[in-house]
Amino acid sequence: MQRTITLPNDRTVTLGTYVKAWRQLKRLPPQETVHGFSWYLQTAGQILREMRRGVHDRINRHLPHPQGRDSIHDLRRDRCLIEDALNHRSFRRRYPHLNTRHIDT
Repeated sequence: MQRTITLPNDRTVTLGTYVKAWRQLKRLPPQETVHGFSWYLQTAGQILREMRRGVHDRINRHLPHPQGRDSIHDLRRDRCLIEDALNHRSFRRRYPHLNTRHIDT
């Protein structure tokens, strides 16, 4: 299976071609005009910013995001449960390596 990426101008390119283009764009001055990426002319800097944004969007798309009041309430409740456990004496004796605080409250 060959991986492909769809550009803003609806052209589909292989991942290898996309990476080669990225390398070429990094070598260009940021103000140099480039055609073929979008429907209109863009500078190399604009295209690189758009490519980075796309990569970050792809990465973050798979992360669970809290949505709505209930999820935020659940996160706060879980934080309180963890804090209570960390402050409990028997927990501190049983897990001494957790006595150092790594969670900012």
